[in-house]
Parts: sequence; C-alpha cells; structure tokens
Amino acid sequence: MLLSTTAVAQLAESNWDSSLTGSQDWQVDANWSTPTFPNDPDRMDPDMTVFTPVIGANLSVGLGADLNVNVGATDVAVAGLRMGGSAGPVSTTVSSSGGRLVFENYELPDTTDEDDVIQPWNSGRALLVSGGSAGSTNEISAPVQFNDIVDVGTYDDGVTKFRTTKDLTLSGQLTFSGNSSINALSSNSIYVTGPVVTEAAPTTENPDATTTARFNANSDSRGTVHLQSVISGPGTLRVGGGGGTTIISAANTVSNFSYGSGTLVLANDQAMGLDTRIGSGGLGAAITSDNDARTVSASMVLSNYPLVAGDHSLTWLGDITQRNSRGWVNHIAKGKTFNIAGTIAADEDPPEDIPNEREFYFDGTGDWNISGKMVNRLDSEDYPLPENDQPQSFGLRGIGSVHVTGTDNTYSAYTRIQGGNWHYATNDAMSPAVIQATGGGTIGVDTGTIYVGGNPANVNTDFLIRLNNRSQQTATFMDDVESFMDYDTGGLMLSSHETDADFDFTSGMLRNAESMSLSGPAEGITYTGSVTPADSTYRFGGGTGVITLPGTNQLTGNNKLLATNGLDSGSVSGLGGVRITGVNDYTGETRIQGKYLRSLSSSAGGVGMANNSYNGTTLIVTEMANGGVSSSIGASSSSADNLVIQGSTLRYEGDGDTTDRLFTIGTHGATLDSSGSGAIVFNNTGALKIMTASDRVGTVSNAFDHETGITQSGEWIPFGFEDTSDLVRGMIVSEDGNHMEESELDDDDIITVTGIQSPTRFVISDQQNLFVNYEETPSTWSFIDVQRTFTLTGDNTGDNTLASVIGDSVTNLVNLEKEGSGKWILTAPNTYTGDTSVDEGILSITNAYLADTADVRVDDNAVFDLDFAGIDTVSSLFLDDASVPAGTYGAFGTGADYESDYFSGTGILEVTLQIETRVAGDYNNNGVVDAADFTVFRDNLGAAEGTLINDFLGGVVGAVHYDQWVENFGSTEVVPIEMPEMSVAVPEPAAVALGLIALLSVCFGRGAKK
Repeated sequence: MLLSTTAVAQLAESNWDSSLTGSQDWQVDANWSTPTFPNDPDRMDPDMTVFTPVIGANLSVGLGADLNVNVGATDVAVAGLRMGGSAGPVSTTVSSSGGRLVFENYELPDTTDEDDVIQPWNSGRALLVSGGSAGSTNEISAPVQFNDIVDVGTYDDGVTKFRTTKDLTLSGQLTFSGNSSINALSSNSIYVTGPVVTEAAPTTENPDATTTARFNANSDSRGTVHLQSVISGPGTLRVGGGGGTTIISAANTVSNFSYGSGTLVLANDQAMGLDTRIGSGGLGAAITSDNDARTVSASMVLSNYPLVAGDHSLTWLGDITQRNSRGWVNHIAKGKTFNIAGTIAADEDPPEDIPNEREFYFDGTGDWNISGKMVNRLDSEDYPLPENDQPQSFGLRGIGSVHVTGTDNTYSAYTRIQGGNWHYATNDAMSPAVIQATGGGTIGVDTGTIYVGGNPANVNTDFLIRLNNRSQQTATFMDDVESFMDYDTGGLMLSSHETDADFDFTSGMLRNAESMSLSGPAEGITYTGSVTPADSTYRFGGGTGVITLPGTNQLTGNNKLLATNGLDSGSVSGLGGVRITGVNDYTGETRIQGKYLRSLSSSAGGVGMANNSYNGTTLIVTEMANGGVSSSIGASSSSADNLVIQGSTLRYEGDGDTTDRLFTIGTHGATLDSSGSGAIVFNNTGALKIMTASDRVGTVSNAFDHETGITQSGEWIPFGFEDTSDLVRGMIVSEDGNHMEESELDDDDIITVTGIQSPTRFVISDQQNLFVNYEETPSTWSFIDVQRTFTLTGDNTGDNTLASVIGDSVTNLVNLEKEGSGKWILTAPNTYTGDTSVDEGILSITNAYLADTADVRVDDNAVFDLDFAGIDTVSSLFLDDASVPAGTYGAFGTGADYESDYFSGTGILEVTLQIETRVAGDYNNNGVVDAADFTVFRDNLGAAEGTLINDFLGGVVGAVHYDQWVENFGSTEVVPIEMPEMSVAVPEPAAVALGLIALLSVCFGRGAKK
C-alpha cells in the first residue's frame, strides 16, 4: 500500500537467523535479529497523532534448507510476516504446538488535518508476504487468529518494497474477530486447507452476535482464494469485495453466507452452506459454476443485481426473492443455462397499505430455464399468505432468452418485456392473472403465439387477451402515456407452428397486438405468410433472432414498413433484426428505428446493452433498386423521406446493386453496412436529409416529479407530447411559456433531456419550482440536436460508393465513422463539419471537404484514402489514438512532412493542432496519475504490450508498470512526442523511409485520445 507523502515507515521488523533451518522455535530470542522474538499482543493506539512502530517477522532470508518454525504453546501476535527463502528453493512453514499465530495492526491514521491524512504502516492493516526464490513454497500450519484485516500482497512506500510472488497455503484452523479478513491482493493464490470456524460472539447490545469469516473482502483484492476445507459454525462466511476470485470446493455447514464483488466459483453443491439465506453482492459480483451439474439449494435474497457467469450451467433449487425491484444478471456462456427450479418471489418487502408493485428482472446475455414457481410473495411467519399477497411483476431485460416451463405460476401484475426473448412453453406456463406488457424485446408461446399449433381456427385467446393497444390503455388526461409499456409495442414472437400463417391486425383478437412487431426466437425464423397491417404499417423485428421474409410482394400496397424492437448496442449488431430477401412493391415509407431500453448487462461487465441506452434495429436487404422500382424495401420514390434510418442499420447483403434512393439520417445517427458478395452504390448526388427534432407542444408539471418504477426521485417529466421518437438524451430544451425554471442546484443556464419515458413523456435535467406551472398550461418546446454519427461499415471490399452529400443538422454537427474491414468511397463535396474516424478497412474521399475545425482519427488497421489533389486542412490528427504534431501528412511519395501507410492517394492533410494528453502512468487517460490508474493496471496485469494507455515502457503489463504509476503519482506532466525532421520537397530514400515507418510505429503507439 502507498503511504501519505508525509508518513514514515512504522514497521519494526525482526529478521530470522538464516543459519537456522529444519525444525526451530519462534519463541527463542536468539533466533531473531532483535533482542526479543517478534510478538506484540493486545496492542492499542492511544494517540492517533503518534505512530508506534508495529511488530513484524521476516522469515524471507537466505535459508540453506527447509525451515519449520513452531510458534509454541502460546499465542504470538504480529502485524507483518514475510515468508520464502531468498537463497534458493526451500519450503518455509510456520507450525504450532498449541499456540496461535495472531495477526493485528490496530495503528490508526492521523486525521487531524483532513487535507493531509497520514496513514500508519500499511494503512493500519496487517501484511503477509509470500515470496522467495523460484521453487520455494510457503505454508502456515499453525492455527491463525485474524484480529485485523490482513493483506497477502505487496508493500511499497517508495523506500521499502515487499512483494508477494508465491502462493500461500493455510492448513491450520482459521478464526476471525470483528471486521477482520484475509485478502489476496497479488495475482497469486491462497489455499485454505485447514478448517474455518465461525463462532458465537455475544455482546451486551446483541447477545446473538456471531463472527464472520471474510475472504477477498478488500476492494484491492485481485488474487484467488481456494477454500478447500469445511467452513462451519453459527456465523457467516463472507467472500468478495474486490476484483479477486474465491473458489469454494468443500461441503460447508456454516449458517450464513454473503458475498460482495469479484468472482465466486461454486465447486461444491454445498459451497454456500446448508439451508442458508444468502445476501447478494453488488453489481458485477459474479457467481460461476465449475461444471454443468452444479446445483445450489440455498435460498437467496437479492438486495442488488448479482451476476451469474462462466462457461457452465447452474441450477438453483432454493427460494429466491428480492427487495426494491432488483434481479439477476445472467452472463453464462451461450449454449449453457441458468436453471431456476425453486420458488421465485417478486417482492420481500413488508406489505403496504397501498400495494406498491415491485418487479423482479431477468437481465444480461445468457439463457434461463424457469421451472420453479413465480409468485408475488413468499409465505412467511411474519407475513403469511394469502392475506399479505399483493400483485407483483416479473420482467426481462438485456439480450438473453427466458424459457418459462413451470405450470404453477401465480404472480398477478405484469410480465414486463424490455429486451431479449420471453418464451412460455405452453399457455399453462402463464400466470392466470398476469398482463403482458411489452416495450421491447419479444414474447410468445412455443405451442403457438397467435394460433395454437399453427391452426388459424384455434386462436390463442388466452395469450392475446393479455395484450392491449393504445386505444385500450388505461385512460389518462390528454391521451398521455405513462411509460413505453402502457400498451404493447414490443415484439410478438412467432412459434415454429406459425411460419406460413396469415395474420390480420385490423380485426379480432389481433387488434390487441396491432402496435407489436412480428419476430422470431433467438435462433431466427423464416416467415412466408402474409400480413394485413394496422395503421397501414407493417411491423417486424424484436428480441435477438432475425425474422426473414423471402417472398415476392409479401409487403405490398400503399403501406409502410417499420423495422423496430432490435437490440443493437455498442459492438453488438443484428439482434432482433429483419432480413428481406424477396422483392416487394409497397409504396410507403421504410423506417428502421430503435428504442431506449433499460439493462445492466454492460454495467456488469458483459457485452450489449447499457442502462437506458438507445438500442437500434438492423434491416438486412438483398435487392436494391431505383426509386419507383420494386426492391427489398419496396417501390417508393427516391425521396429521403421514404427511407429513414433512426439510430439503426441498413445492411446490404446482395450481389451488387446501384440505387438512386436517398435516405434520412436520424437524430440518433445512422449506419450503412455493405456485407454482401457485391458492392452497393448509392448514386444520387442530392443531399441526404439530416433529421432535426421539431418544435412541439407539451406540459411541464410538478404532478410528475417522481413515479415509482419509472423515474428516479427528483426527476421531472414534461408530458402530453405527440411524439418523442426523435428526442435524444442530452438535447438542450427550451419552451416559450415561462413554465420552466432552472434548479437552484444547477446554475449553468441549460436544461437538457435526460431520459425518454414514454411516447408522450421525457425527463429533464433540472427540478422545477413547485408553483411554476400549477395550472399545467401547455407550451411550445424547442430542441437543440446533439452531435450524431453516420457510420459506414461492412466486410465487402469492393467499391461501395455513396455519392450523396452528407451535411450537418440545423442545430449541430454530424460526425462520420468508418468501421468494418470493407471499403467505402465518398464522392460528394460533403459539408458536414464533425470529426472523421477511420477505425478499420478503407475510407476513400474524392474531395478535399474536411472542415478546418474537425479532427481526423485513423487506427493502425485502417487506411484513409485521400483520393484528391492538393491539401485539406484539419484541426488535429490522431494516428492509432495518438495526437500527432502539426504539419502535413499523407501517403508515401506525396511530399508531406510525415508520410506513412495510414494513408493512400495523392491528397495531403494539413494538421494545425496537436492535443497533448500523454501523461506517463495515466492509464485511464483522465489527465492525472491517481488511484484510479492503479485499478486499470491491476485489471490488466499480465496483458499484452500496448494494452495500457500512456505506457512509455512497453512489454507485458507487470511490475515495471506499477513502478511507472508509483513514480508519477499525482503527475499531470505530458510526455513529449519526438518526431523526425522531414523534408517536404525531397522524397526519402527507401532505407530512410523504412526507418521512418519504424519510428512512426513507436511515436504513434497507443496514446491518448482527444
């Protein structure tokens, strides 16, 4: 641990006599370098301003043979212990003939000056260092009493360095008191092979108090603790708290179990004890299994969002409940399943006089099989059923699939679908009273969602009656909608029995689902039937699987197409998309659109959705043609209004086509993807339309300052708008009725959109005065767009071409990004003024149109083809994330100051500004070397060269990078980039050019982004 700069070492360490090997005694003064053997029992810190040296023992000396030191028949207490022979491979053992090895420090920090807190030695924690020469082993077979937090790791105060480099075995009995714990701070392992005992520890205030055995509870833990022996007693086993791993392989009998962050590996069905009631850990606390047959019988109370992960399935037999609308996050690998066979209760909070709906969510990327009961509440002695039963809900978020196979479900409020695929095995799996509320994802019945068994004469009334359209929603004033799940707009998942069925959404029970989109299961589906759409709009997409429409004129008439409810987010694309391989002649608009959805998947370390993020949809087509000609996207005119890409993707997978279709880039941006066998050419030289959020009428009122389950306390919700689909978080808002005031807590004169709550409501950043708009008077609202990104991607390497002009929006700029291994050519004199990024593949521009104020970024696996004559001026240039000096840049042979293979073509970029953000040791790139950078170093220990940002040492991430962080702690000093002097007129000889390439690879190594 690092100390305050004003602290001095407070360790009085006694060294073992290295000539003594074999069996020896600890409690012999002559065996040590100090007058008495190291022992400091019952120490106290009477004065925090005075640091009393703590006692340490050092067995890490030049031993010539194995050493076994017996602590004796009585206890020995130390604050520090170092083990491991330094002269060669030996075993070092601390044994006992009855006494215990006690770890305690108890020295307090000096907090008299809160601006300069002075830490005692090792921040007041005990330290155990397991080191030694290669081949050395270290073991403590003596009973160990932990009276303090014990770090098994490294100490470095800038003068003294102790490093743990070897595994440690604890084979004696372990006991704990107070808040003590043992933590693997280094990347090495601690093997606990001796018994761990929790005990009764009654106090006057709590006569039932017990002790807690804590492992890897330190926030800095990153090593592995192997709990291989039985943990017993009336107390609690607590694991996790940092980033380390704890593997539990014994059949434990401890009464209670809880866990924090880090990874917990269950290597025994009884790892968590017998009949324990488990308190769940924080977000990202991962439970994993060591094999597919692992079964847990313990009960679980979720107070947060625990994570299940790993490469194996896991089955849970115990009861599960939660407090305050929590749930599981499942990141178990594809092909494996989290099976819940016990009873799941949506709420454990005390029943309320006015029932308050709670929601139990399944979230993440993995698959679920729910064979146990899903109920409102568990029957308990304090709150017996049925008198305390209150309606509660279950829901699905993320990109996983839930398969409900149990037939005894009784929860009675809602099934809320915001992501993924929710399968009922049969109608019997549905809870009798539940209403299906879908705002995203998809839901269906495996035996037939719309038609049971695929038989049109057997409409699945039991399922469809639980859906509702907007006209059927609970009435509110001004036709306002409280949330996206007030009526059903999510996916309607077809079963394998319905692939050729015809559906009429304008009559009968399907009117309930008129706003839903037809979709398939996670493995995808091909649909060959016909649809009579409601509101003259075909709706397809949803969940994680792709629905394919292969027929000719499956989509026809004066109708529109809406591809929606996909789950594209970040690097994940194509989930819940629509593939059209046939040619259609419908003449209405084609719109590809996403939604704001909630998920904790990425927050828990997984891929996919971030919480309250916009999730796009992918429309895949194979046939493109000119406006007015039948194609995969119909036969509407080439007007940009007829093809709208709102935060979503149009992917071409054909064998090569040319089209004059223009399109609209939505307020959330847009993506064009060419991944077919042939190139796609958009040859219309007109301007693309850049969507702008238009003015609209709505109301701000204190009536909606907070809504349980929908908004956080203190959020304010304007309502009564006709549409919110074009609004983006971060947009600046204003209104003309003086009905809105800025919060006293925020005086930046800016109010922004912070969330989209429903089709008629959004959330704003500032709390409003209680009496500003008491009359709830509507007013006109205006919006300033946020920056958006137009992305070109795909793996087709042909001459994919866009001839249309890309400009800015009326109120903000547009950025352009090239992704994917393919090639795109821009032939228009574009007018957008945002940044241009070439992350992968080739981007070619034929005009020198880049804005003087814009930045350009080119990664090391990409080429920017400057296919024009002359010089184009830009602000800054980043090559492989490093800001480069001002000057001219181009391909070899162009005569630019700096020539490299980041570029091709004859054009030259003139760079006017270098962004200097390179601070050595600033691994999180925030401009200062601070404690957060250690976390980045720790999480990447052992990673390949180039992993760490602002690393100027190179090599595999290791101890030297820790030293770099220590030496630069607190620094904001930029490391200069050295560039060679280059002639702009005389081409470099081949040898010098090759040398320049090598030098550029060093100078332009992984650095800081702007």
